[in-house]
Amino acid sequence: MSFAGCSALAAERGASTLARVGYVEFTIEPFVEGRPGPHVTAAIAAAEARGLDVEVGPFGSSVIVGLADAGAVIAALTDAAMANGATHVSVHVAREVPTGPPAFEVPRGGDQ
Repeated sequence: MSFAGCSALAAERGASTLARVGYVEFTIEPFVEGRPGPHVTAAIAAAEARGLDVEVGPFGSSVIVGLADAGAVIAALTDAAMANGATHVSVHVAREVPTGPPAFEVPRGGDQ
């Protein structure tokens, strides 16, 4: 689920839900574009086995998880990745999903 999806979840269930939800992003190496190896698919399967929807991106994956379960999910996906040949697992956890406009606008094209 993306940040937009998490915002929709919060709107659907009430704003207080967002405070109990964590956004976990993870990147598993070695990285081979377009060919996730068993170290990647095992980590994804470990998260899915816990009933989570994994959003797989071009450079990493993410899940929305209850904060109380975040540690166990991270442990499971890290264990699965390392047991299947990962050399590196990077994890980022956010307590809340950013809302509102970006901090700054990136100029597009020309000499702006």
